[in-house]
Amino acid sequence: MTKDTTECLIAFMDKMPKYNSADPLTSFFYLLMRDHLPVGIVTKLVAESNSDNSAQFTNGHLAQFAELCSQEVQRNLMRKS
Repeated sequence: MTKDTTECLIAFMDKMPKYNSADPLTSFFYLLMRDHLPVGIVTKLVAESNSDNSAQFTNGHLAQFAELCSQEVQRNLMRKS
């Protein structure tokens, strides 16, 4: 990377707004979208998961792990309240 490119990147990063949050769910979604999934896919998943219907899962092991992860996030949220 050239010196000019580095300086432009630093100037760009300095203009970006900073944001702080102690919410573990916000941290989870931030990391998910920053490192793993496009924002559009996450938006679609959130919309699908907000249905009032009970979900039936085809992979019981994966569903049980998802439930454990959900419980852990909920415990973290309760501790922060």
